[in-house]
Amino acid sequence: MKKFLLKLFSFFTGESKGKNILQFVLCIAMLAVAIGLAVNDVVSNMFGAALGFIFSTLILRLFKLITLGFEDSLKINFDTDALLERYYKDSDYRKTLTLNGTSADFAYADTIINEDGIVDGRFEVEDDPEKMMELDDFIGGNFEKIFSAHKGSNKPNSLTVRLDAVKAEGGKHTLYLSRSTVYNHLVTNRAIDFELFDGTTLRDMFEYGPELSSFEDSKMSNHVGINGLVFLGDGNILVPHRNRQATMSKNKVTSSIAVKLNPPKNNARVTKEYFFDQTIIDSLTSRTRIPSEILNKENIEIMFLGFGQSVYEGGKPQFYFAVKIGDIDTAKYHDVYEKSVNQKSLDEDKCIYVADFGSFRFNKQKQLAFECITRRGKRLKKSLGYEMSYLANLWHYMQSLNE
Repeated sequence: MKKFLLKLFSFFTGESKGKNILQFVLCIAMLAVAIGLAVNDVVSNMFGAALGFIFSTLILRLFKLITLGFEDSLKINFDTDALLERYYKDSDYRKTLTLNGTSADFAYADTIINEDGIVDGRFEVEDDPEKMMELDDFIGGNFEKIFSAHKGSNKPNSLTVRLDAVKAEGGKHTLYLSRSTVYNHLVTNRAIDFELFDGTTLRDMFEYGPELSSFEDSKMSNHVGINGLVFLGDGNILVPHRNRQATMSKNKVTSSIAVKLNPPKNNARVTKEYFFDQTIIDSLTSRTRIPSEILNKENIEIMFLGFGQSVYEGGKPQFYFAVKIGDIDTAKYHDVYEKSVNQKSLDEDKCIYVADFGSFRFNKQKQLAFECITRRGKRLKKSLGYEMSYLANLWHYMQSLNE
C-alpha cells in the first residue's frame, strides 16, 4: 500500500509546507462560504464554476501536503530487503543491531571497524582544498528536476568535504579529501531514488549493483558525514529529534552528533586533528548545545569507531564516533540546554532527549523505544522512527563493547 501511495504522490508537486498549508486552509474557508451561499439559493453559473475551481484546487493542495509528508521516501528507498536484493554481491551489507533482546536489520557497507577507538598510527588525512567535485553531465543537465525533490526541506548551500579515496598501506589508512557542495549532495546522494522518467532513478543509472561503487569510481557527491553518540558523565545518552523541515530523517531520532564535515575556516586544509578531534568538539556546541566555555577537553573522551558507506544514500561515506563527557551529568545538561533554547533555535532539531541507553529496544512497530529523563527527573517513554545511519552508529558502538 505504501509503495502505491508513493507512486501516486510522485505525480504531484508542491512548494514550501507553510505555503501549502495556508492555501489549503484558504480553500477550505472559501468552500465553506460557497456552500453557505448555495444553501441560500444564491447560485449562478459563474458561482458553480467558481465552486468547481475551489474544490479542485483544494484537492490538489491536499495531495501536495501529503506529498511533502512522504518526501524522504520519494528521495531515498528505505526498503532494506529490496536494497539487499540489488546489492547481492556482498552479503555483509546486511547488518543486525540487537538491543535488549530485540533486533532490527539494516543495510550498511562497513569499510573499517575500529573497536578500540584509537586513531594515532592507523589513519592519515591528505586534503586538497582547491579540488572541486564536478557533477556528471547527465546529473548537471537534469539539475533543476532532481533539485525539485527537496521542496519541503531546508537547503542552504555551502562547501562540503568530499571523500575521494581510501588507501591502505603498511597497516595505515589514508583518507584523500577534496571539496563539493551541499547542492551537489542534494542532487546525487540525497536524491538517489527520486524518479526522473519512466521509473528510472540515479541509482538505476549509477549505483545499480550488484555492489556499491568504490569511493574512487563514484559519481556521487559523497561528502563526509560525521555521526557520534554522546554519553554524559552519568551514562545517559543525548538523542536529538529532528523537525519536519530537515533535508532527511524528518521527525526521526538521530545520533547525538549528525553533521557533515565542514571545511575549516577560510577553506583551510583538513588535518587529522581537525577531522578526528576538533570537529567533534565543535559539534558538541553546535549540535548538542553545550557552550564551549564549559567544555573541558581533559574530561572528554573521543572514540573513533569506524566508517563505511551508506547503502541507502548510494555509498555516502559515514564516520562513526562515541563521545563521553565526564563532567556533565543529566541535571547539568538540562540546565545548559534550556538556556540555549531560550537564546536561539535548534536548527534541524525539534528537541534533544536525555535518554537511558539501557532502555533502548525496538518495538513491534519497528520504532526505537526508550526512556528519557526530564529536567525534574521524571522518566517518559518514547517510541520514534530512526535515521538509518543512527543504527550504523549504534552497531559500531556495540562492536566496541563486544571487543
